[in-house]
Amino acid sequence: MNAGRAPEDVKAPPASAKTTASGLAVRVLRQGTADAIRTEQPGDGALHGWTTDGKRFDSSVVRGEPITFRWTCDSGVDRRRALMVEGEKTRFWIPRSWLQSAERAFRQLVFDVELITIGPSK
Repeated sequence: MNAGRAPEDVKAPPASAKTTASGLAVRVLRQGTADAIRTEQPGDGALHGWTTDGKRFDSSVVRGEPITFRWTCDSGVDRRRALMVEGEKTRFWIPRSWLQSAERAFRQLVFDVELITIGPSK
């Protein structure tokens, strides 16, 4: 994943993004190559997060460590991963209603999530 500047469409989802009834906008950047996950399976991957003004606030790549997605909490990251398959890279525009209390100062957050492997985490 590129840890560089924010994507061009960070301000708002493009017309090609699909929006769920709950307001989550999704655009698949690269199709996955494996079966869909089961909710009890953790997954390792990479994550970049931006505010809609293009400021990066998180990047597992910049930190130099993969992120492990788990189902032990109802975090926005884990809820987003439920829509993915192994090998997939997806951009999500997270509505304010999905954000945790510390994030709610923002109208929306944007994440690129790459689900690299599914299965027991190290």
